[in-house]
Amino acid sequence: MPTPTPPPGTHAARRDRLRAALAEQQPDVAALLVDSTVNIAYLTGFTGSSARLLIGPDVERLLSDSRYATQIERQCPGLDATIRTQAESFVDSTVKVLAKVRGSVAVEAEHISLHDFEKLKGAAAGTPLRTSDGLVEGLRATKDEWEIEQIRTAVTVAEEAFTETLNDLRGGESERDLSYRLEAALRARGAKGFSFAPIIAVGENGACPHYEVGDPKIGDAGSLLIDWGARMPGGYVSDLTRTVLTGEEPEEFRRVYDTVNAAVDAALALLKPGVPLKDVDAASRAVIAEAGYGDYFGHGLGHGIGLQVHEAARLSSLSDDVATAGMVVTVEPGVYLPGRFGVRIEEDVLVTPAGAETLSSLPRAEPLRLRLA
Repeated sequence: MPTPTPPPGTHAARRDRLRAALAEQQPDVAALLVDSTVNIAYLTGFTGSSARLLIGPDVERLLSDSRYATQIERQCPGLDATIRTQAESFVDSTVKVLAKVRGSVAVEAEHISLHDFEKLKGAAAGTPLRTSDGLVEGLRATKDEWEIEQIRTAVTVAEEAFTETLNDLRGGESERDLSYRLEAALRARGAKGFSFAPIIAVGENGACPHYEVGDPKIGDAGSLLIDWGARMPGGYVSDLTRTVLTGEEPEEFRRVYDTVNAAVDAALALLKPGVPLKDVDAASRAVIAEAGYGDYFGHGLGHGIGLQVHEAARLSSLSDDVATAGMVVTVEPGVYLPGRFGVRIEEDVLVTPAGAETLSSLPRAEPLRLRLA
C-alpha cells in the first residue's frame, strides 16, 4: 500500500496554526524548538528519526543530519533545512541556528531530555531558553478530514484482521500464536503492523489491564481479552478491545460484560462538543460503580488516538480537556476481577457536532463466542 500524504499545503497550514498558538499562549517568546519526531512529522511531513524544528514568526528551519538530506528534499520540498555532518554535534548545530533568533526560544519540555536541555542552555548563552508544554499536541487533538479518513482505514483494517484471525482458530493456539497470526493478517491488508504490543489474555490474565502476551492456550479458560490496533503507512493508528468467550462461560461473566457494555453506552450518550471529558469518564464510571464493580475499574476511560496510540485528549477524572468536534478518542471501560477474568470493551470514537460517532463496527451487545475445534 503506498504511503498516503495529506493534501498540498496541509503541513504549511499546520505550522501557521502553531505560530498563532505560540503567539497567543507564549507571546514573550520568539520561536519554538520542536524536539518530538512525531510532532515534526505532523508539522512538516518528515518521518526521519533525528530532527528538530525551529519555528516562529520570522523563522522556519528543520535541523537534521546527512543521513536524511535526500529524504528531507523528497518529503519537505521548499522547507529550509540545516544538515549537519558527523563532524558536528546536534547540540552545536542547534546552537548555531538558535543564535540567529532575536529573543527567547521555548523548548518542548515534555520531549527534550534534561541532559540535552542543560547542554543547549549552556552552549546557547546568548539565547534565553524557556519551556513549553503541549502546544503541538493541542493542535493534533483535533483531526482534519484527511486524518479522520486515515483513522477510519486503520479501524477497518484492524477489524477485518481480527475477524479473519478468530474465524480461523482451530484450538490449541497460544496467546503468542494468536498475536503472530493477527499481525500477519494486519500486514496482509496493508498495515505496517500493530500500533502497539497487543494484549491477548486468556482467562485470569485478562484481569491484568496491560498484560504481556505469553504461552497460555486459548481454549484453557472460558474468556479471552484482545486489545489490538493497526498502524497504517501514513502513520495513523487504531486501538480496539473485545472480550470473547472461548468455552464454558465463567460465573458472573455475563453480568460483568453487560455492565461494561452499558458503561460504553453511557459515555457515548454524553460525548459531544463542549462537554468536559472528566464528565464523560464520570458517567461511564458511575454505571460500573452502581453495579458494584467500582473498585475493579482503576484506569481512565480513554485517550486520543492519531499518529500515536496515546495522545491528547484524556478521558479521566484528572482531565481538564473539553470535547471538541474533530477529536478521535477511545472509550474503554473495564472490570478486572483478580484470579478470575477481565472484561474490557474499547471503541474508537469521533466527536462530531452532533455527538459521538463510533468508527468501529464490531458487534458488542453480546460477547462473541468462538467455536474452537
